[in-house]
Amino acid sequence: NPTKYRIPANGRYQIAAGGFLLVWADNQTNQNSAARTNLHVNFKLGGGSGNILLTAPDGLTAIDGVNYGQQTDDVAEGRYSDGASARYFMSLFTTNSTPTAAAR
Repeated sequence: NPTKYRIPANGRYQIAAGGFLLVWADNQTNQNSAARTNLHVNFKLGGGSGNILLTAPDGLTAIDGVNYGQQTDDVAEGRYSDGASARYFMSLFTTNSTPTAAAR
């Protein structure tokens, strides 16, 4: 469902070129606040496998997507280097306090 969640159009979640937005798919939107730069959405990702799709505001134009397999607690998976197509399990993972430091 490409329109399952829309990033709020309140100006707080704009991503500069080369920047990052940490999005927690944890169904804990109560953690969103003006004091936090990351975003919690109103659903969780499946631990077995699933798909993540980022679309343009029209909900139709695909910007990026990931099909992921079985997940393991406390093990990060991501692209390396930034923008690459290959994904790896990573010993260092993005944290709530420093999303861009670990991701770069």
